[in-house]
Amino acid sequence: MGNSLGFAAAQQILIFLYPLMKRVTYLPQAFLGITINWSALVGWTAVTGNLVNTNVFLPIYIGGVFWTIAYDTIYAHQDKKDDVKAGVKSSALRCSEIPRHTGL
Repeated sequence: MGNSLGFAAAQQILIFLYPLMKRVTYLPQAFLGITINWSALVGWTAVTGNLVNTNVFLPIYIGGVFWTIAYDTIYAHQDKKDDVKAGVKSSALRCSEIPRHTGL
């Protein structure tokens, strides 16, 4: 239980920092993926008490991170004009030509 509380406290810091990432990097979706899916680490340590068995929890965590990057990038495409006006960054702005080539 103690380990999971530490991971949960660390997640609060990540949650606080996420909105700032849009001003710093073109990949705030990656930071969002790390932040949201951190809950998998909190849950894993709550159940097992440690992070020893990485071959089980790490694929779940990494898969969740990439899933979040994918869906939030797709979602961010509808805000591209507003992001430019606001001066914030996103992976949708960075890769604005890719959807045209993929048919999205």
